Amino acid sequence: MEPRRLTQCSADYRGADRGSSTMEDDDHFSRLTRSPRQWQDHARGLVWAANRLRRIIERRVRLGFGRRGLSETEALHQRHHSSRAVILLYSFAVENMLKAIWLARGYDPIGPGGSLKREFAHHKLVKLASSAKVAGLNSTVLLQVTDFIESGRFPAGKDAARGLAAQRYFGDSVVRSLEELLTQLEAELAATGHSELAKATKLTLLGLRPRRSISKFARRRTRG
Repeated sequence: MEPRRLTQCSADYRGADRGSSTMEDDDHFSRLTRSPRQWQDHARGLVWAANRLRRIIERRVRLGFGRRGLSETEALHQRHHSSRAVILLYSFAVENMLKAIWLARGYDPIGPGGSLKREFAHHKLVKLASSAKVAGLNSTVLLQVTDFIESGRFPAGKDAARGLAAQRYFGDSVVRSLEELLTQLEAELAATGHSELAKATKLTLLGLRPRRSISKFARRRTRG
């Protein structure tokens, strides 16, 4: 066979391989994106990480006054900046939960071109809540959470007017509001009755439940 013919065959094979790979990728993307369980699991992963980080931060702040020799102002400053990561994780979890609810109610997020629809691929939580038909949420908190998602990752927003809610000082009340919001969304998602969803759980405890030791587990089985 001529060298040119060999080259052509090789190119045809590579093209077919790329086509097959693209089809598999599209199918994988479609399954992930259309599945409310995937969005629910992602939200829970974010909450789990936030809960664990929050526990570490709270312990360190309590130790900060005595063992680290921090003043009250320094300890509050440390807590303010450390808590930003916790609030950011909770905020992304809220977005994932809202999108999971919308999908569980039958919405298809993929447009004709195979990409996410613009009405789905954004971070405006008040609009997402309305689209998902979730009522009774605190719109003030949703607006602040939107600010965290869009600007909380950075020291400033895109301009002087944006990102202000994510840059100012915030206390424990913000975290408590997010806990309440996530609890509402968990109940709302469970109420959709979608068959593939995970069983409802108390999100505020994710990652914080103490594990039984092997010895205790063995003793229980022995008694049984």
